[in-house]
Amino acid sequence: MSNFLSIPEELFLLTVHETDGNTQPTHKRSFKVAMSGAILMNLALEHHIDTDLKSIIIDDDEYVDDVLLDIVFKQIQLHQPQRTTIEFWLDKIADHVEVYNTVILNSLMKKGVLKIEERKVFWVFSSRRYPVQDKTEIKEVKARVRDLIFSDEIPDVQDLVIVSLLFYSKSMDLVLAEEEISQKKERIEQIAKMDFIGQSIHRLMEKSVFTYFIQGLRNKLNGPHLTAEEMLETKAYDMMKEYDLEMKEDLPDWLVKGTVQYEKTLDFVKKVETANVSYDPETGEYKINKNLF
Repeated sequence: MSNFLSIPEELFLLTVHETDGNTQPTHKRSFKVAMSGAILMNLALEHHIDTDLKSIIIDDDEYVDDVLLDIVFKQIQLHQPQRTTIEFWLDKIADHVEVYNTVILNSLMKKGVLKIEERKVFWVFSSRRYPVQDKTEIKEVKARVRDLIFSDEIPDVQDLVIVSLLFYSKSMDLVLAEEEISQKKERIEQIAKMDFIGQSIHRLMEKSVFTYFIQGLRNKLNGPHLTAEEMLETKAYDMMKEYDLEMKEDLPDWLVKGTVQYEKTLDFVKKVETANVSYDPETGEYKINKNLF
């Protein structure tokens, strides 16, 4: 691949607010796992790693010449010849994503895409395009993803990966408004679950590597691998973001660790295997919310 930006860099860019300079939701567990998937997919598309039904294997011993990708690739190499699962690496990389975000930020600043002012991150360009690369202006990722979702075009591989990561990490709101997500639900799911082998839209997709990575990502985000505590951590962050709360102690008791009601919430989440729940203090009952994804 010879893209101006890597998949992790473009995923990170989607968290940068274009006017207030804040980055979110990079510390949500689901986003950390999505970033793990972005790094692994980039290494796969660069022909450096492959996968079988059980494990990740080294496909090429040479480095990628990308600081972040090479850091992770070296870690994977150190675990060879012992093969490790996709879920193992999604977890391991996710544990260090906050450090990796700094590496990504430095790379984006070096490439002239972002700048830091007063400890906030800002876009350098006012237009919706990256700098000229090989005599071609490259459309910025949010614009590309929106155009893809609102059209019937066959996705470019990198855009396809990004849409799938957003979909499975429940982060489509980084690109679309809530009503747009509802309106384009079928198209989003079509892209995220596309049969790439059948359509042969890219030589790399003749391998089943993408299927395995996305399946591993889906298992990690939605399956039993995600603990009740992790699901509640994401739920608490989402509520803080929605109601502009500054401290976790400002949350209702049923989401504050250490309270009796939190322990009851935890038990309920373990039983229903989702944190997409709400609590009515008047009735003392929990219920599962019905959202789009």
